[in-house]
Amino acid sequence: MLALAILVLGIMTAIGSVKTTPAEALIWGLPPKQFMAVPFISVLAFAGFVVLGIVYRKKPDIHRAMMFFGTMTAMSAAVSRIDPLNNLYLGTAWERWFGPYFFTFVLGIVLLAVRCALIRRFDRYFAYGLAGMIAVGVFIMNIAPTRAWKRSRRCWWGNACLTALPDPYWSMACAHGVRSPLARQRKTDRFQRAAVRAAA
Repeated sequence: MLALAILVLGIMTAIGSVKTTPAEALIWGLPPKQFMAVPFISVLAFAGFVVLGIVYRKKPDIHRAMMFFGTMTAMSAAVSRIDPLNNLYLGTAWERWFGPYFFTFVLGIVLLAVRCALIRRFDRYFAYGLAGMIAVGVFIMNIAPTRAWKRSRRCWWGNACLTALPDPYWSMACAHGVRSPLARQRKTDRFQRAAVRAAA
C-alpha cells in the first residue's frame, strides 16, 4: 500500500510541478515540461523495482536487491538537493548524462563494493539492480529534451486532464467533454479569454 501511495503521489507531484513552476525556469538545464520526465519516469522505475521485488519475494537475493534499488530510485530526489555534492560536477559531462542522479549512482557503486567485500563474492543481483537504476537515469536525461517525450507527455497529459491537481480552466475544459489535447487547449484558451474579459 505504501508503494502504491508513493506511485500515485509521485505522478501527481510530477504533474503539479509543471503547473506551479515558472515556464522560464531551468532545472538541471531542462525547462519544467521537460524536467517532468525526471519525477514521472523515476516513480515508474520505483514501481517497477517494487513489482520485481514482490514477484521474487521467495528469492531473498533478488528480492533484497530489487527493493533496495527501488528505494534508491525514490531517494535520488533527496540526494540531488545536497548542494555541496552537486557543485562538484555542475557544468560537466557528468551533469549532462546523469543530471540529478549522479551521486545516487556513485552511492550505489560504493555500496556494491562494500557488499561484495562483506559477503566475499560478487552479488550479481545487486549489480543488476544498480545497472538498471543507472540505465533508467541515463534514459531519462536523454529522453527528456526530445520530441518523443513531448509527444508522449501530450498523450497521457491530454487523457489525464490534469484533474489530479486542476486549475479552473483545465477543469472546465474537461467538464465540457473535450477529449483531444489540441481541442482541449483551444477550449481552455477560450475560457481564459472569457475570464479576462469578465474581469476587465
